[in-house]
Amino acid sequence: MRPSAKPERGKRSRIRKVLLSIVAGLLGPPLLYAIAGVGLALIPVNGDYTEPPEGIEVFLVSNGIHVDFVVPAETAAMRWTGDLPARGSPPTLGSLSHVVLGWGNRRFYLETPTWADLELSTAFEAVLLPGASVMHVDYMDGPPIPGDSCRRIRLGADAYGRLCAYLKGSFRRDADGRPILVPGQSYGDSDSFYEAEGKYHAFHTCNSWTRRGLLACGAPAPLWSPFAWGVMRHLPRPGAR
Repeated sequence: MRPSAKPERGKRSRIRKVLLSIVAGLLGPPLLYAIAGVGLALIPVNGDYTEPPEGIEVFLVSNGIHVDFVVPAETAAMRWTGDLPARGSPPTLGSLSHVVLGWGNRRFYLETPTWADLELSTAFEAVLLPGASVMHVDYMDGPPIPGDSCRRIRLGADAYGRLCAYLKGSFRRDADGRPILVPGQSYGDSDSFYEAEGKYHAFHTCNSWTRRGLLACGAPAPLWSPFAWGVMRHLPRPGAR
């Protein structure tokens, strides 16, 4: 009498279900995250924003992964060179007109000056584990040129004041109210790192920080996006005034 094949088939079925559960557990969350990141990035907030005829021009610059704010170094609303002294030689400092401000994961920022320095452990830690954050500050001797990787938006005085308050509030400060410099850390001769407020994690990335800044001043932004393109796509393209 031949033994029944049913127990063997049942065992294989259970193994298959376990394997499928493991695969779904590994791939499901990243897939849902990507779907949410894409889907919510397509939904505009402040889509009816109208630029004032006069105001302060703010730039958003993307390297494809990360978006920075670029704002005037000195205006009636904010003198960034007083709060965040520029590095470099005096002749260079005299011509500086704009300051670049970005927020991000501390380890990623400090250990990855170029993409060639990126390690998988650093990338996985930034994505999977809540981590400390820093502000990156640099200065430019002129405004960036609008294009595919740069958007320009004009803000009224009140809106720009709200943006400055948001940016200033992103810095951790000492007992005297001064931003806390991260000593000995920079990419070059003109930039600096400062301790920042907030934890970096998958749902609060460098780009969602930028998105919050746009919302603070009433500018166009996505409903949510952890990706650079999701932030940039809602901002006016060059010539679209």
